[in-house]
Amino acid sequence: MFFAPLKALFSSEAEKWLVQNPGKVITLYEISGIFQKGYSSTARVQLAEKAFRVTGINPYNPDIISEDCYSTSLITLAPLDNHCTVAVAPEENEVSPSTSQIDVSIQSIVPLHRHKQ
Repeated sequence: MFFAPLKALFSSEAEKWLVQNPGKVITLYEISGIFQKGYSSTARVQLAEKAFRVTGINPYNPDIISEDCYSTSLITLAPLDNHCTVAVAPEENEVSPSTSQIDVSIQSIVPLHRHKQ
C-alpha cells in the first residue's frame, strides 16, 4: 500500500537522475535527494487514512482481521519447559572442552513476565 509505490517512484527518480547525469553513479550523497522526491509523491494523508481504515484502527473495527490471522501467535501462549540446556562459553584462561553446559530454567533467562492463564 505504501512501500510498493515508494519503491516504484524511487526507481523512477533514480532512472531520471542517471539519465540527467550520464557516466555518473548514484552515491550516498545523492540518495537522500532522490528518495525525498519519491517519498514526497508517495506519502500522502489520504494514503495514511486508507491504511488506518483498512487495518480497522480508525474507524475502530475489531472484526476486520479474522481470528485465523492470530492463530500463529497462540504458539507463544504454549507452556514453557521448566529446564533446558544452554551452552556457556568458558571463562577467560579456563581450560575446558570447546563448550560447557549447565542446566538453566527458561524463566530465569526470559526477560518478560508471562501472563498466567
